[in-house]
Amino acid sequence: MRVVADHLGVRMNTVLWHVKTKARMLDLMADAVVGEIGYEGLPAGAPEGARELACRYRQALLSHRDGAAGGQRG
Repeated sequence: MRVVADHLGVRMNTVLWHVKTKARMLDLMADAVVGEIGYEGLPAGAPEGARELACRYRQALLSHRDGAAGGQRG
């Protein structure tokens, strides 16, 4: 949370006011990463479309530092 606050140029209390918990922050960050995935132009067939979507998901995760780290939550 402190790093996010520093990056935004605000105090940590400001970040906490908006997101309340670290778990909520992680949820919002995951939503932002998944939101980058393009769903247009997927192959029509189920196996091919699923494979392409998985590749896009992986690429979105890998394009962010620690995006695919699979950290512990809870």
